[in-house]
Amino acid sequence: MFSHILVTCCIVFAIINPTLADIYLHNPRGSNNRHNEKTRQRSTPTLNFDSQNNERGGYNVGDDGAIYYYANSILPIQWTNQHSCNDVNSDCTLLLQYTCGDTLRDGQSTAKIPVTVQGEANETYRLTEDLASYLHCRVRSRNKNLYTADQGLKDSSISTRQNPGGTQNGYECPEERDYYPYWQPTNWIDIAILTNRQDLCSYYRENSQNVQSRFACTFENKDDLIQADKLKIIIPITREQCQAFNDSRLNGVKPRWIEYPSHNQPAPECYSPSYTRENHLGDIAGSDMPVFNWTLPNISAKKCVLRIRYNISTGDYDGWNTSSRSDVYIMKDLFANESVADKRGYRFKTNPEIQLFDSLNLTLKLAINTQQYGRVFQDRSYTFEIRQRPAEFQDRPIYNLNVRGRRGNIVQVYPALEYDFVPNRLEIPPNSYVHIQWIGSNTTPPGAGQGKAEIDRNNLLLLTNRVRFLAHKYRVYQ
Repeated sequence: MFSHILVTCCIVFAIINPTLADIYLHNPRGSNNRHNEKTRQRSTPTLNFDSQNNERGGYNVGDDGAIYYYANSILPIQWTNQHSCNDVNSDCTLLLQYTCGDTLRDGQSTAKIPVTVQGEANETYRLTEDLASYLHCRVRSRNKNLYTADQGLKDSSISTRQNPGGTQNGYECPEERDYYPYWQPTNWIDIAILTNRQDLCSYYRENSQNVQSRFACTFENKDDLIQADKLKIIIPITREQCQAFNDSRLNGVKPRWIEYPSHNQPAPECYSPSYTRENHLGDIAGSDMPVFNWTLPNISAKKCVLRIRYNISTGDYDGWNTSSRSDVYIMKDLFANESVADKRGYRFKTNPEIQLFDSLNLTLKLAINTQQYGRVFQDRSYTFEIRQRPAEFQDRPIYNLNVRGRRGNIVQVYPALEYDFVPNRLEIPPNSYVHIQWIGSNTTPPGAGQGKAEIDRNNLLLLTNRVRFLAHKYRVYQ
């Protein structure tokens, strides 16, 4: 659900069967809220973020330490998405982002992190957003201009049409997750936007926090923020209301209107996504996965995480021109006016009963869930490191060659993948380098593949013919 900044409209995303529009990140290794479970099902769907994906997707955390990439090297990001992109059947938007920080961690537990200072400090729990950002989300008013259909939302920005109950998923802010560009500050840095709506590229690029600062009404002192959350105080999101805000329970403490600088990064790239068809979750034309070749930033960072968000939009109404003040009707163009559509039950709501014919008392119930008409799916990687290059590699292109998938046959690992290389075929120019690495897990679900149970490992075989490594499905030209 990508939306304008504090205006009266939003993009909404949906499909005919919205429970099946999963997305899985395959390189870097996507977690789908797994950790080290020895079961095919993940243990805690709310572990770190709201994926909305099938419980069996994702890869276990690696047991060999974090994988690393060199600054300015080329990393192929690969994924599979359930439904169509770049097709007349739906509008599709894929957003690639990353964040880095010393406190990020994969943890060791399959339990969700508590919303406490002690929980944030406990390295047992996975952490990709900090406690302060989540508490700001809990005490901040949601954007009440956004269309909510018939979902009864709470006042806080943890409550959205997709998550009306404000369910906690790690320290992720539900409103930030569901809308882009988000009007509040975020630590996520944009990499690329792949969208059918190429007419929106300029808007996305100009309003990305990569280049545009953000303003927020905020408590600068963490103790004040914790106290406001404890008292269930909700603070406003406009400048005028922020400066006038006063709550006697805070004993004179007031939030401040603060500008958060941009990330000072290039505007995200914006392209059309690769064509994919509905109900496929597989390769695109040309027998390979959807891919975006990311040139990593020129930084040094011990802990970074990549995330991909996937959105498909419904054509039932114009999401960009629909607000909380809008009355939305199903197929309203078929009626003389909105009152006739309303009388016959065509108002957009959950499971409406419609009078199919004007002169015949025949009603049908439509299988509509407005919580899912407008749906965002997500996956995130485990932590990885970005290193500065050694001096002798400063001026040469570096291509990353990784292993994707996990042990087992396609039935045993689905919706993950069997082993393969990423990229599947690699052609490099002269005077370039290939950085080859992979990571495995010692907690693979039992019964998959041959050999010692539960061990997920890879080997590389060096052949005497150095020109073409067809046995390993990639090529290196010297």
